[in-house]
Amino acid sequence: MSGHTPGPWKFDKLSEMVSTRRKQCICVMPNRYDDDQAGVTGEIEANARLIAAAPNLLETLKYLEDLAAQVVTTVVV
Repeated sequence: MSGHTPGPWKFDKLSEMVSTRRKQCICVMPNRYDDDQAGVTGEIEANARLIAAAPNLLETLKYLEDLAAQVVTTVVV
């Protein structure tokens, strides 16, 4: 597995982009405009925020993996 771009990441509604603190683009969330709808849709924003949370989710999962390994080691020994 290759490395990843460290967080934090954030979603900017105006640019429709998930980026790093240094403005490095992680991804662009192209908008689907409907006739009666303007701006970023709720679904797109939710997906973008989930993508932006990826570094924090990865860090939490690694912590839980280490914690689980400690619990298994403690119970087995």
